[in-house]
Amino acid sequence: MNTEIENCSESQGSGEIRLSARTRLLYLAVALAIAGPLLSAFYTEDDFDHLVATINGTEFSGRSNWYNYIPLTGLIWRGTWSFGYHGSALVLRIIVALLLAICAGEVHAFVSAVSRNTKWAKVSGVLFLTHPAMFEPVIRLSCMHYLLALTLQLVSLRAAFGYLTSGKWRKCAAFMIFAPLSVLASLHAVSVIPLVGTLGLLLICLRIPFKMRPMFVLSGFLALLGISVLLLMLHLGIIHNAPGAASRGQLIVEHTWLIFYLFAWYVPLGTSCYIDLCQF
Repeated sequence: MNTEIENCSESQGSGEIRLSARTRLLYLAVALAIAGPLLSAFYTEDDFDHLVATINGTEFSGRSNWYNYIPLTGLIWRGTWSFGYHGSALVLRIIVALLLAICAGEVHAFVSAVSRNTKWAKVSGVLFLTHPAMFEPVIRLSCMHYLLALTLQLVSLRAAFGYLTSGKWRKCAAFMIFAPLSVLASLHAVSVIPLVGTLGLLLICLRIPFKMRPMFVLSGFLALLGISVLLLMLHLGIIHNAPGAASRGQLIVEHTWLIFYLFAWYVPLGTSCYIDLCQF
């Protein structure tokens, strides 16, 4: 137990969490157990066509090009292209397994920073890996952009938490880097904008002290990010694309639900305020 504490070296007030090697290996083992059997599955359903459309910037299944606006993920896909059909699929399966482990570690770090409960933080990481909502990103390689964006979102949210509670500018800089990167990984990650507001409400509900100046700075940056994403959507034709309405609904609901689930369950579960929050 002492070794775990020493290796973890946690400073919840600033959101600085260092996972122990044992914890990282645990998440990696679970991720490999989940994704390992799929190493020989290669591409499933229309995954390959989706990757080709993204790399070439063409339409996919009748959807306009905005659906494939995942440039950061597209770079990864393009980088694996030299390995051929089977080789690229194998490399991407390995990347997905590693992303699962890394994302679980970020869930752990975020929950630990907010709840100050390392035991529940570890449980939350395992629950995240085994949650049914992760079925599609694990099975379908074309859904890897959800997982990459979610990982970057969690990094940015933890940085926002650290900035709000400590006022450290390097935390602010980290947020301003990783939040836009999450949007570049998948346009679905635009949900990071309301999620920072949710984080502020969470701090109030859990009675965690925070500074007002960082809140104003983050609000200003998120306003600029929101305007930038809106202009991008207009440029890509999302706003005026009637057939894309269903996809916009998916954008708002699917990705955001998973993050809100973390806020509404994993974080309060590890705090002394959980019972108070349930007494309505």
